[in-house]
Amino acid sequence: MECGRGHSGRGDVYVLLLLSTKSDRNTMKINEKHLIAFVSGSAAIDKQGFLNKRGELNRAFQRRWFVLKGNLLFYFERKTDAEPIGVIVIDGCSVELTENSDKYAFELAFSGSGTRTYVLAADSQVNC
Repeated sequence: MECGRGHSGRGDVYVLLLLSTKSDRNTMKINEKHLIAFVSGSAAIDKQGFLNKRGELNRAFQRRWFVLKGNLLFYFERKTDAEPIGVIVIDGCSVELTENSDKYAFELAFSGSGTRTYVLAADSQVNC
């Protein structure tokens, strides 16, 4: 399973899931409205808390509030925000420790071309 995040051209953010089988590729789009309904809905939260996230362009760590529901890892600018600023579909990724000595850092790495590796860090080992 691969994941991408993009815009529909109308300003809506969506998550694009490409489900691979031997015979075909199916695409499912989930728009921003559905994601917000899911993250704020009654589905159980598996884990939540603050992590530091390294930006793709701005390489500095930014403190973000994360909420894990199933295989969707939502992140918010602040804990009190109703709408996430991003979502990571964590199917098919590997978790690897990073060589960052001053933080409890790890990577969510996806295989395949054109995929992104997310670098996250906890404030302490207890929060990992």
